[in-house]
Amino acid sequence: MAEAQFLSRCDGCGNCREACMQHIIVLTDGGYPQIDFLNGECTLCGDCARACDEGALAWSPQATPWQVKAVVMSECLTRRGVVCRSCGEP
Repeated sequence: MAEAQFLSRCDGCGNCREACMQHIIVLTDGGYPQIDFLNGECTLCGDCARACDEGALAWSPQATPWQVKAVVMSECLTRRGVVCRSCGEP
C-alpha cells in the first residue's frame, strides 16, 4: 500500500517486529516498523503481516511484497544454505 495509507493505519504496536523470526524489523524513532537488512534477510513468510491487527501490513500468497522482486534460481546461495544478503543490497 502507499506509504501515507500505511502510516495512517500503523499504530506502532510492534506486533510485526515481535512476529519476525529473522529479527529484521526494527522500530524507528517515530515508532513505525522499518526493515533492516543488516540484521538478516526477509524470507517473505508473511508472519509480520499476519500479526498486524490494524491492517497496515497485508499478506497474500499472490502478492509481491517488494516493488523489486529477486528471482531465486537454482544457483541462489540461499538454496544451498548460505546467507549472502545480496538480495537486500541497495
